[in-house]
Amino acid sequence: MSAAEKKAVVRRYFEELWNKGDLAFMEEYIRPDGMHSWGHETRESWRVALSAWLTAFPDFRYHVDDLVAEGDIVAANTHFTATHRGVFHHGKSGPWPPTGKSIDFREMIFFHFADGKIIGHWEAWNSRAFEQLLGGEPPQETATT
Repeated sequence: MSAAEKKAVVRRYFEELWNKGDLAFMEEYIRPDGMHSWGHETRESWRVALSAWLTAFPDFRYHVDDLVAEGDIVAANTHFTATHRGVFHHGKSGPWPPTGKSIDFREMIFFHFADGKIIGHWEAWNSRAFEQLLGGEPPQETATT
């Protein structure tokens, strides 16, 4: 697979999977046993994560600013825009109730390819700054008696 072909797959990852919510992309370009990432190993866990993001941010949209490919790696310089309209959980953090805030947030994502499929995914973003956009630490649940 050429560098141009890998970059085209990464563009499709953002457009089809995230911007359109089309899960068929995973069947074609993510290996059946999933990919190495930060806690989203299987296709099913990716479906759950995608659903959580698109529920909390129904107008979520990735914008690809730059792609660089070398060897089996494609680096994507991106930002995403969204409006916080639903309850959001992020990993083990949350929930954050909807704030109605508009978000425009930068992120770098690295994709590892083998045999024409994405086998790994690593991201660099400031999760603390993102949490601050949602209003800081999520509200703490309190027990009532």
